[in-house]
Amino acid sequence: MKKNLKLKKIKRNQVTITEPPSTINQNTLAQTIVQYNGMITLVAHAMNSTPKIIKKLIKKTPYLDELMTIQKDTSLDIAESALMTKVKEGNLNAIKFFLETQGNSRGYSKTQKIQVKHKGGICLIPQLPEEKWEQIVNDNKHLANENNLKNDE
Repeated sequence: MKKNLKLKKIKRNQVTITEPPSTINQNTLAQTIVQYNGMITLVAHAMNSTPKIIKKLIKKTPYLDELMTIQKDTSLDIAESALMTKVKEGNLNAIKFFLETQGNSRGYSKTQKIQVKHKGGICLIPQLPEEKWEQIVNDNKHLANENNLKNDE
């Protein structure tokens, strides 16, 4: 026999939360997910519940989980379209942001990837002026010499 779950009434951000996951109608939840573009806090507020409860219910229900993925992808598409509109309008900040996030293969980035032979790792190092690189190299020559001595042993 199933136990009837009752949550204590609590106030959180002016919303009284009383519904356990089993009493939330999945069709209504699906419509609310679409209405609020998958923004879980807004969905929870509209359903008079908490984000934690809504997330659990969504994860338990494959249809709702897929719907959340679709809504998030749709929101990303809308944001990308708006960004591209600004890029086409010549908005310098939008162009810079786009190149820094999408133009890595053409050398546009806030960081540089440098292959390091030692242990085959890759380091992400922020772009620095040439003078700063020279200072770093000069300040750390003793470390390179120590590593070479250890490797020769």
